Amino acid sequence: MSPSVYEKLHKLELKSILVLDILLETRNLSEVGRQLNMRQGNVSYHLAKLRTALDDPLLVKSGKGYALTSRATSINNKLHDSLSTLQDTLFDKPFNPLTESRTYKIMTDPIGAGLLIPRLLTRLRTEAPSITIEHVPAQHEITEALATEQADIAIYNLPENLPELNSQFITSMATYLVMDESHPLRETGFSYEDIFNYPTIQRYPKGSIEHQLTRILESRNLKRTVSFIAQSFNLLKEIIPGSESVAFCSEADKYTLDSTPGLHFHKLKQMEPVPNYALWHPRCENDPLHQFMRKIVIEECLQLATIFSLSRS
Repeated sequence: MSPSVYEKLHKLELKSILVLDILLETRNLSEVGRQLNMRQGNVSYHLAKLRTALDDPLLVKSGKGYALTSRATSINNKLHDSLSTLQDTLFDKPFNPLTESRTYKIMTDPIGAGLLIPRLLTRLRTEAPSITIEHVPAQHEITEALATEQADIAIYNLPENLPELNSQFITSMATYLVMDESHPLRETGFSYEDIFNYPTIQRYPKGSIEHQLTRILESRNLKRTVSFIAQSFNLLKEIIPGSESVAFCSEADKYTLDSTPGLHFHKLKQMEPVPNYALWHPRCENDPLHQFMRKIVIEECLQLATIFSLSRS
């Protein structure tokens, strides 16, 4: 928009434009005052400003009433739609989950998605039937993915909160070592020195467990052989049975893989519990869709945490 147009608009107040919109529709100063809760003198003041700014009388006597000038008729054909567009641009429409049809992107690992998303879809069928859930694999840097709108929320285990993001703590989970059911470690014990004698499977991207392992290796001057890097621990079903490779997994992974034939899980009490968070970018904090979906996602995550707790007891 050119500076000259801004200069012309600068001569008018928004209230004057509202007066004009209603006046063009009703052709009645008293009705304008009633709809805008203004005194008659204030309405006349704004009409005078409009006539000066637009260099047109806009409303002229015609018999017992008033008639629009040609210029006013031309404005009347466009002004109301323009004001409606401006209002829609500046102000959100009331959020209604029953009619909302946007996509909500959840970043988590495939096992987490397999546990969480079916529960979300069941709820949304009745609470928000037109919202689409999109799963974003946890293979990006979390802060960047949320900042660039690749994801709306992330459910992930982290060693600590990320200061650039808003978050809510979900739960802490134990760490397990998963291996073949006849693995030699079941006879020799589970010291770190014994464990790292065998090849390990590493999860990508790295979460809280991998950060702990890095500290353990450095503090004990141990070396680790990584035989495979997996984005999904669902692959453990195929890789672990019959091999000497081992993997460090979370309680959620164990819950999903526990019934797999040939796998044995050993709880590593010496490792710190793994904190799990829901994380989102501050830009989403007050968005009605994000608020609605965030509440549901966190509620379902907390329900899953309760299920994990019951399964270990």
